[in-house]
Amino acid sequence: MAKRLRHRVYASIVICLLLATTLSSISFSNIPVVNASGSSTVKYAGCRQSTYGVDPFPNDNEWERDIMTMASYWPGSQGTGIWIVGILAGEGQNYRQWTECNLQFPAPDNENYEHVIFDNTDFHESYLDHFDTHGIKVWLQVEPGLADVPTIIDLALDRYEHHPCVIGCGVDVEWHKQTVQDWGIPVTDENAEIWENAVKSHNENYTLFLKHFDPSWMPPNYRGDIMFVNDSQGFINLDRMVAEFTAWASEFYPNLAGFQYGYERDKKWWSKLSNPPKDIGDTLDTAISSDIANFWVDFTLRIVFPPLGDDTTGPVISNIASSDITQDSAIITWDTDEVCDSVVYYGTTTPPGSTKSDVLKVISHTISLTGLSENTTYYYKVKSTDCSGNSTVNDNNGSYYKFTTTPADTTPPVITNVASSNITYNSATITWNTDELSDSVVRYGTTTALGSTKSDNAMVTSHSINLTNLSASTKYYYEVQSTDARSNTAVDDNNGSYYTFTTTEADTTPPTIENVDTYCIKLTTATILWDTDEPSDSLVKYGTSSGNYTENKYNSADVTSHSIGLTGLTENTTYYYVVKSTDPSNNSSQSPEYSFTTYASGAQVMHVVDITMYLVTRGSKVHAQAAVTVHDAGGVGVPEAMVYGHWEGDCPFKYSSALTDANGVAPKYNIQSDTVSNPPSGTTFIFVVDNLVKEGWTYDPEANVETSDSISVP
Repeated sequence: MAKRLRHRVYASIVICLLLATTLSSISFSNIPVVNASGSSTVKYAGCRQSTYGVDPFPNDNEWERDIMTMASYWPGSQGTGIWIVGILAGEGQNYRQWTECNLQFPAPDNENYEHVIFDNTDFHESYLDHFDTHGIKVWLQVEPGLADVPTIIDLALDRYEHHPCVIGCGVDVEWHKQTVQDWGIPVTDENAEIWENAVKSHNENYTLFLKHFDPSWMPPNYRGDIMFVNDSQGFINLDRMVAEFTAWASEFYPNLAGFQYGYERDKKWWSKLSNPPKDIGDTLDTAISSDIANFWVDFTLRIVFPPLGDDTTGPVISNIASSDITQDSAIITWDTDEVCDSVVYYGTTTPPGSTKSDVLKVISHTISLTGLSENTTYYYKVKSTDCSGNSTVNDNNGSYYKFTTTPADTTPPVITNVASSNITYNSATITWNTDELSDSVVRYGTTTALGSTKSDNAMVTSHSINLTNLSASTKYYYEVQSTDARSNTAVDDNNGSYYTFTTTEADTTPPTIENVDTYCIKLTTATILWDTDEPSDSLVKYGTSSGNYTENKYNSADVTSHSIGLTGLTENTTYYYVVKSTDPSNNSSQSPEYSFTTYASGAQVMHVVDITMYLVTRGSKVHAQAAVTVHDAGGVGVPEAMVYGHWEGDCPFKYSSALTDANGVAPKYNIQSDTVSNPPSGTTFIFVVDNLVKEGWTYDPEANVETSDSISVP
């Protein structure tokens, strides 16, 4: 019997979860709708797309209009879509029992994948083609059901990664194994890392996003480069939305936080705003200090962005201007009252015969004209066409706009402040300034004939050239030269006398080695650390017999903080080693002998997995508490481990220690800071774990999820 697969249609479904634990401490005072000003935190703006959210489905021009209009509200933001290419599907009316991910393109090589179904035709290719050439970016999204998430990520990106518009892929966690648990299975740290690796295996610059309305469904610790998207709805007003979204952004800071808004459930209050997409986004922009991404959902798209067929009015063009005029270039700018393309007609006569254009839909237009003739008057007009095909031309009422290019630049740069510095026995730095952008050349030598040259093609006004491989205790003569973009060259040779400097005597002092230590000892690896008082290389000589160093590990980088990782060691074995550093003058120092012993198999190793901070206020006095959780390598709590640490920050320095309980938690009541009286807002209490001690156990600080944490007075 044939089975009929249904796609979910849930534009009217209520997804309303106010995060009580997160919001209980937030005061919901009236949050006014604001006008964004200054530097915006909105880095991406656009729309969410699904094939079930809006009917009839918009064409590519309408999606372009809607996405770029959203981006125009926050200048500098990237017009972006959340573009769903894999939707939940299944049998019957109860979508919570659906198990399949329907990828809306044909199966590759007609292969079968568990819990994945394919369409016979590709629904999305033409839209992505359009976005490729119109400045729009998209995150692809999948609703996985019971399908293997890395598999469907690979399938989606294999299909569409050839599109320049694609910048990553996202997972709707609400529909990740939702038949097992309502609203999906929470994402573990391991899930998140595997999924992100799947995305970045296609392009290291791609990003993964995870979407849900409850932060407890997100990975508890792993953050990577993930964007965390909240799609909560059913708020009683804008205040509540902003409060929850602000808490969400804080939870995942400093990662990018995304917000989907405009749901039908919230229409009762957002419909009263003058411009709902912008007004809500502006308020989020002001309330949240970290980077965010704003997306209007497709379920109500036609309410805020009417169909293109309804628009028969050409754009209004204003603020036409020319600027940055040089001998061969100029920039033409203007504004429109809706997103449009940009065309400039220009020439030395009227009507002008040359054209420069940009298909990118914007409201603030910029066209750069190049290859112009010097000292010449140019006439121009501008034209903009909206996504409905309505055009407006502004030619200054037939008189055209005009500008005149500058005369040819024949003036060389003016060189000032020539100096030498950072002089050693074998090197020196030459610096100077110019009054315009130009390159950098130094000619130098031990006589006034000079003979050697060092240069940098970067066009700058503050110039710096580092001379190396010089001779010790030697006088050098030099001159500097700079050439601007018009090939005008200036040379400063100190009026024929040349500039001079003398290198220092040769360095014969070896580095001083100190703070030698062994860090992060494992079964077969260890790291050796030490410091030197001058930059020098790093060498560790080691072996299993005292004084007999049969192996070595070397790093040629000249540093003062040295770190050498040893690998391929034998477990439960004592190693003896010395460290050696040689400075650039070939002066060497070697340390006394040190030793360490690698772990044995089955060694009991512990680390810190969590530090939870608390503020305690009693009248005008405030102190902090810290609860520290200790686990073994298998993730099981370690009881009776002594946690040693200290308090720092704005509170008095203090050592604290406590034993872990049966669950591996050192309770907050035993780790408390000293009290601070009348602390101002921003006063910070920091707790740092210094050591974990338990007989028969080893503390591995490198495995710590957290080594310190802080909390501040609000």
